[in-house]
Amino acid sequence: MKRPRPLFTPVKRAELLAIADATLAAPHCKPDAECERVAGIGSLVWRCVVPLHLCKRYNATDKETPWAVARRKRRLYSLMLTQHGRPRKEPLPGRPQVRCVRFSSAEPDENAGWEKAVVDALTMPWRTAKRRHRGLGFLRDDKREFVRRSIWWEYARPGEGFVLCEVWTGS
Repeated sequence: MKRPRPLFTPVKRAELLAIADATLAAPHCKPDAECERVAGIGSLVWRCVVPLHLCKRYNATDKETPWAVARRKRRLYSLMLTQHGRPRKEPLPGRPQVRCVRFSSAEPDENAGWEKAVVDALTMPWRTAKRRHRGLGFLRDDKREFVRRSIWWEYARPGEGFVLCEVWTGS
């Protein structure tokens, strides 16, 4: 039987943001790690934290059914929307920067794709006759030409992992 996930409250969000700030202010705990911390470009627009179970790696999503993937993405979007308030009407101008930091006990592969769902949730919402995409409206699109992605890993004790996402105005 799976254990229930802890509730994600505003207090928990504040605690995780404080952990992230303290970790990023300190020297990297694994100096031999091949990740580089990237400074934000421009000014900080918004930041959020999400639990690791909503930011799965590609090889973990291979075994998920399409309805399970859709349910996970809906939960991720609603959690991010709760932290933001409402979708934006206009995307950020220029080429904004998105910094995604995975805090976990195991370092993921370089191209694991764990940040994909988070960045997708930052794009503009759209609707066609048969499909609908919910987005927060920070980014026009998640293509490389429209957004600068900065993605890396930081150590967190087992069972205490999360993902920090920051949106910067960029260049």
